[in-house]
Amino acid sequence: MYYKDIYYLKRGNGTKNIIFLHGWGWDSSQFLAYTNLFLANYNVYLIDLPGFGKSDKDVVLSLNDYSICVDDFIKNNNIDNPLIIAHSFGGRIALKMSEKGYDYKTILISTPGFDLKSINVKFKLLLNRLFNIKLPSKDYKNASFVQRQIMNKCILDTKSIDFSKINKQILIIHGKYDKVVKPKVAKMMKRKIKNASIVWIKGEHFPYLDEPIKLLKVINYYANL
Repeated sequence: MYYKDIYYLKRGNGTKNIIFLHGWGWDSSQFLAYTNLFLANYNVYLIDLPGFGKSDKDVVLSLNDYSICVDDFIKNNNIDNPLIIAHSFGGRIALKMSEKGYDYKTILISTPGFDLKSINVKFKLLLNRLFNIKLPSKDYKNASFVQRQIMNKCILDTKSIDFSKINKQILIIHGKYDKVVKPKVAKMMKRKIKNASIVWIKGEHFPYLDEPIKLLKVINYYANL
């Protein structure tokens, strides 16, 4: 559907394939340094999702659109049996792909699979309703007009994901001290996804920066199951 508009980097000379899906506001550079650890054993694909980086910035996609987009990218580049590693916003897309039945092994890192609002966020929403005071999040304030539309669509789409349809094995990696996506979100996903398991990292929202070697070992083990 949109694969021709996707900018990506391919690195490595291995026998297995990994596709990294970046988080909100990022692009293919998010994992660029970290993927140096994988180059001996994997072919690594780093994507700029539409709306970000060097890919088409003028399209407003839903999670379903993104899932088709990534699947098209895989098929049209003849990427055999890839492992999808998705961070935060990218994890929303990977969840949708799993719900739709795409048969890709998946790792979700710091993924907001549920919209659990903090007390501060609930207070902001209450002020907005009562006094029409707009207190947008930092991500929303920093987003372009198109990205704000994407954010609104994809947050709503996440709420409609039917976790009972996810039958494949999912590995959840989450930072114990994540303040962006609370650890209880990961616990809820594990309960909702029949074949999910969790690995906890002593870090925050970017656990691959906090414990890179541990995460590498986990990914290697999971990729070879």
